[in-house]
Amino acid sequence: MMNEKDKILLVPLKGRFWLFNNTNKQYTKEEEKEFISADGYGSRIVIAINRRFPCPSITAYENQKIIVHMRAKYSGFHCYSGLINGKGRFYSSLTTHNQAPLTKFDVEPNSVYRFRVKSAATLYPFRIYIQENNAIRIVASDGFEIKPMEVESLIIHPGERIDFILTTDKVSRKYLLIAETLEKEPEFRNQYHAAQAIIHYKDASENLDPPKASRNTCTEQNKCKIFNCPFLYYPKSDNRICLTWNDVTSVDPNSNINDVKGKTIEPFYNFVFPGENNFFPGSINGHQFLPPTVAAYAEWDNVEQNCGKC
Repeated sequence: MMNEKDKILLVPLKGRFWLFNNTNKQYTKEEEKEFISADGYGSRIVIAINRRFPCPSITAYENQKIIVHMRAKYSGFHCYSGLINGKGRFYSSLTTHNQAPLTKFDVEPNSVYRFRVKSAATLYPFRIYIQENNAIRIVASDGFEIKPMEVESLIIHPGERIDFILTTDKVSRKYLLIAETLEKEPEFRNQYHAAQAIIHYKDASENLDPPKASRNTCTEQNKCKIFNCPFLYYPKSDNRICLTWNDVTSVDPNSNINDVKGKTIEPFYNFVFPGENNFFPGSINGHQFLPPTVAAYAEWDNVEQNCGKC
């Protein structure tokens, strides 16, 4: 094992470790077995801040307020637009789109409708809201009924299904149903990544080419509640309150907490697609499947990668 004198700075690249200032120097597999990364496992991806690992230090003094701005990149796969029931628009800038047709939901005024949102996305979570409507009620998730919760919007992740109730008590016209990615970077690049649909009051004139809608207004006096946040807080200036599954109460008749209380095992799976220079070494909990280069059953001694627990 390496001792204190042998410390070297390495960078992960294409599934291997390289000397930080000489990516031409290649280590043998025997040498790589001796490497220890951040969490003690040489095979795991580590996180760098400002492209530095260990991360840069922050100097702070007593009673000093420190604000750290962090920006995460979902993957090397870029989002361009989204579809709702097979229809959607591509925005070439924050305001210019290709005028493609949108899915239209016809509704009666002063009525109640139940919408079921299913995310067929494979990577990006979306925040869903309705133009000029700060009150929708979440009533179910993945087929299980929950105690109704009134929110301004909800966040849906790939593979999830969430039901909400909409009361059509606004002025009769058309409104946009909007699903925006949680990315912040597109705004700085004059891009808009979203899926849209039309909610059309039947007694209003039709407009199949509505302009882009502004986000709903959230103020300090009337903060917006957002359901299913993957984090606990928005910036204070956003005037948004995050609600998670800890704030939900199940009312499903088939749900019996006492049957599983103290008996369940809750596994966590961390799916990672770091996207390093057009290389996407996907892994689950730091482990990656590598197909054998030979017939492993017949030529076990020639298998290059040995996980040790196969």
